[in-house]
Amino acid sequence: MTLLDDLGINVEFSPKFQVNESKVELLSSSLLELSQTHKGYDWIDDNFWLPKTESDEFVSQFFTLGNSINFKYWSKNNSELIYSSGKKSGIDARGAMYMWRCLKTCVDSGTFDILDSKKLSEITFDEFRKIFQDDSRNDVLPLLEERHRNWIDLATKLNDCWDGNMINLLHHCKNSLVEFTKSLKTFRAFDDPICKMIMVNAIMHQGRGLVTFDQPIIPGIDYQILKQLLRLGVITTNSEIENKLEHYHLLDNSDALDIRKAGLSALFEIMEKTKLPGDYIDNMIWGNRTKCEENNPICLTDETACPFHKFCDKKTRLLIPLEDTRYY
Repeated sequence: MTLLDDLGINVEFSPKFQVNESKVELLSSSLLELSQTHKGYDWIDDNFWLPKTESDEFVSQFFTLGNSINFKYWSKNNSELIYSSGKKSGIDARGAMYMWRCLKTCVDSGTFDILDSKKLSEITFDEFRKIFQDDSRNDVLPLLEERHRNWIDLATKLNDCWDGNMINLLHHCKNSLVEFTKSLKTFRAFDDPICKMIMVNAIMHQGRGLVTFDQPIIPGIDYQILKQLLRLGVITTNSEIENKLEHYHLLDNSDALDIRKAGLSALFEIMEKTKLPGDYIDNMIWGNRTKCEENNPICLTDETACPFHKFCDKKTRLLIPLEDTRYY
């Protein structure tokens, strides 16, 4: 039995996708070297998260609220991909950072008491929608109805089972990542078969010092990590899938799940080879997304600036894998 088995995660995937073992070895060595200077994240930034002085109860609630809607920050206009971005309370942000900025602004302004689960369980769609509008009152995030449903479900179940507080669930788990995963899977927002947002929530809770899990956190697999694994050649696939990746064509849900399973399988193998915690692996690869950009990756102008350049296949034509999902 592996940790993945204990977490109830099946990483068997279609032969359409392959994990290149020699690239796994090279990435393992590179991540080990990077880990010597990597300090992780403490999730303390007054522009996006609650300050150090805030109680553990409110921080846990805040993290879980955000991660319950932490998915799909893009829309398509024909073959063009448009990332969700806007200015909130005077600060420009994109993607997940825009969402976190909206939550922080809501808490600071007192627009709606989102940290009170009883009130949150009754939030109307219009009240929810206004929280995420930019400074010009434009809607920025897609799938607002899905996100609203997640909040209603989360707040209702927190009220029913955990006296309205995520911190009670956290304490119930007694530092067990397996129990934390099992408990969060009961919420609509966290029923992803490979537990992406559960792991991100675990990473943030542990990074902030709210908990120290007794099992290593596994990486949260998102499209920025997958894109790099594909460009590196850690994950390979057939020409049909590559063509979809080159042109922002949507993957069907089965192929999208398989590519995520392949990515998690590769990174879990790296965890076992290097003994590095999965949150470090996640943070180091995800942090490199600003260098491995969609259309102007840094390797085209200064390849030595990328820590993985020595063994990368440089398949820069491959873009982020897209699917219609509420999981990432």
